[in-house]
Amino acid sequence: MPTCLLTHTGRKTGRTRQTPLLFVEDGEALIVAGSNWGQVLDPAWALNLIDDPQAVVQVGKRHWSVVARVTEGEEREQLWKRLLQVWPAYDTYAKQSGRQIKVFVLDPA
Repeated sequence: MPTCLLTHTGRKTGRTRQTPLLFVEDGEALIVAGSNWGQVLDPAWALNLIDDPQAVVQVGKRHWSVVARVTEGEEREQLWKRLLQVWPAYDTYAKQSGRQIKVFVLDPA
């Protein structure tokens, strides 16, 4: 599975946090989903990115700065379909959580 390591800032503590995430490439951007394994609440990393969208991703030995944004509408739906192709269980997580899972674009900074 394509996995990146997301380094972000904790919104409550201000501390650096690292989270491994499944991703889909979209040109130079990465697409990630705030599934939280089907839990009712958004994952902490997603809330952190909403509060401070500046982050760093690592894929293999490569690191780069990104700016995160939450997608909406048609863009979200198209990217959601692409995420489901890589990890179909996201659909199960969405049903289990009872919420619309946030889809983020991590654009190079």
